[in-house]
Amino acid sequence: MRNINFGVLLSLFVLLFTCGAEEPELLSELPEGVQAVSLMGDTLFTLEISDEARNRFDNNLAESQQELVENPDDPDALVWSGRWTAYKGEYREAIRIYTDGINKFPGDARMYRHRGHRYISIREYSRAVSDFEEAVKLIKGKEDEVEVKDIAELVAEAL
Repeated sequence: MRNINFGVLLSLFVLLFTCGAEEPELLSELPEGVQAVSLMGDTLFTLEISDEARNRFDNNLAESQQELVENPDDPDALVWSGRWTAYKGEYREAIRIYTDGINKFPGDARMYRHRGHRYISIREYSRAVSDFEEAVKLIKGKEDEVEVKDIAELVAEAL
């Protein structure tokens, strides 16, 4: 079981749970504030979070964006800009950030992985699978890398 390709498993999972489901509308066609359309056809709006949490996420986002301005060739700053944007529930904007990251850093698997996660958030499963498959290709034969700080710790600090 350990030898089964992650991309194959993910593809099978998506096929099992999306058979017969209609593709959601294109991102640009969604009304303002709507992040996705569920598999049941319900509109899913931007996540509501407390003002305090939003302020902390905004501050962290501003810091990562400033880091990106100061160091435009730093993919970590771009990854964090996308992450803090997504934590605020702005998944479509995070997808745009990661798409920019893919254009700027096409060999960085993290851009595809994070964008794939955001595609799942907005119920664009086929796009998520494509991104995860690309990420798998890019990391094949490389050693695992651990992020500097655990994300749960960062989000807990922000809340």
